[in-house]
Amino acid sequence: MWHFLLGDLDSRNVSDPVEHTVQSHGRLTEREILVREVLQNALDNGTGQGLVTVRFRLSYLDGSDKASFLDGLGFSQITAHTKAVRDYEVQTYGNSLVRDSQGFMCDDQPLKLLVIEDFGTRGLIGPEHERESQLADGDEPCCFIGLCRNIGDSQKGRGTLGGTYGFGKTVLWKHSRLKLVMFYSRLVTPYVVPEDNVMHDRRAFGQLRLRSHSTPDGLFRGEAYFGNWSGEVTRSLYDNEADRVAGLLGVELRSANSTGTTIVVVDFDDPDVADDEETEVDTTAGIVRAAETYFWPAIEDGRLRVLADGASRVGSVEASPAARPDLGCHLRAFRSLRSGAPRETLVRQFEVEVPRGPGTEDRASGILQVGIEVPENGDMPAGMRNRAALVRGAGMVVGYWAVPRRGLSGKDFAAVVLGGQALRSNAGAQHRLEKLLAWAEPVTHDSWTENSDMLRRWWGGASRDSPRKGRDQAPRVGYHHAI
Repeated sequence: MWHFLLGDLDSRNVSDPVEHTVQSHGRLTEREILVREVLQNALDNGTGQGLVTVRFRLSYLDGSDKASFLDGLGFSQITAHTKAVRDYEVQTYGNSLVRDSQGFMCDDQPLKLLVIEDFGTRGLIGPEHERESQLADGDEPCCFIGLCRNIGDSQKGRGTLGGTYGFGKTVLWKHSRLKLVMFYSRLVTPYVVPEDNVMHDRRAFGQLRLRSHSTPDGLFRGEAYFGNWSGEVTRSLYDNEADRVAGLLGVELRSANSTGTTIVVVDFDDPDVADDEETEVDTTAGIVRAAETYFWPAIEDGRLRVLADGASRVGSVEASPAARPDLGCHLRAFRSLRSGAPRETLVRQFEVEVPRGPGTEDRASGILQVGIEVPENGDMPAGMRNRAALVRGAGMVVGYWAVPRRGLSGKDFAAVVLGGQALRSNAGAQHRLEKLLAWAEPVTHDSWTENSDMLRRWWGGASRDSPRKGRDQAPRVGYHHAI
């Protein structure tokens, strides 16, 4: 079932570079990055026909259940590889983040799974591999390739998207101590095998991401894929075979009206808690809080619902931003902007020049809308005090930017900045501004900055005649002047 990619003597990846790519340099915790990437991907992959629901569920396996699970996944095929990587890391660094898989079967410690299910999404649609994608319809997103195969390749199609780099998904493997992630999906558009024109509406797949290594069987690049080896590529398992894998994973089978993807992070490591302190209550509460903090615009707009389940809890905990006192001012400002009839909210609107861009487009003038709310009782929690929530069409709070209190007589406030398609405008200039703001975000999408790597490709998007700003300076788009 597992196919390992062979290495050679030219070079090797001593360290998987993607592990060091999706970092926020102190702005976000590791758990927040994980939740943001998962929810952003789900929204990006929505069908556009209504609510997207994402459920995080913790599961623990021990004894015969764990043994059956690992046996069904062909775990014995990967132990020599994980051992080689672990031995190298222990010898080089003194320890290893990779699980000691050879003793894992006998270990009394339960196997912890993080199961992530999204509903109301397109599922892992699209071709199996790059050669097929070159023959596919250019407007059809290649979601399977983008999530399960390619790194640094965002294959979600067109529209208002949160992701642009194609690296964010790597957080799934980063937080598996076995570096192992499994997928099961129901497709809104069936996959058609080019060779025989057969349609498939369910698909299962898996990927193991290790550093380059060697075993007695040879040199290996580190990546391995779970599926059917066809002689050139590891193909997904389809339909009944996919359902069989779902049974091994212990996840619900998907019916025709339950399109979407189930992700299983095997041997999940909560990134924000020490191993000996991890509890399902802390983990699920942290997931819900991260969803509330950064996705309240999508939740408020009725586009997203987020649930979290612990293994022993009866029922789910649902993300509810309205129940968070520290988000109250930001929510009121957002609602005033949405209603167009503000109460006490100070509303300002500003034109932003969108440069020519990476193509041949003309310059355009987009709109930023700013809403400022002063707390009713004159007080607000320190963490959200004098912060501007940056929001574009993807429905995520990109970041909370600290802004001086000038212009409001020294009063504390909360602000919301809507840019691009967050204004619900179909104007071409707003589409252009949406794209500019997306390109102005780093890999973690936690700020708007001219230091973004993507923005270097946008002609005129970054200043050519002034020093590059540090990451803690305000972006040039001008919303901070209003506040």
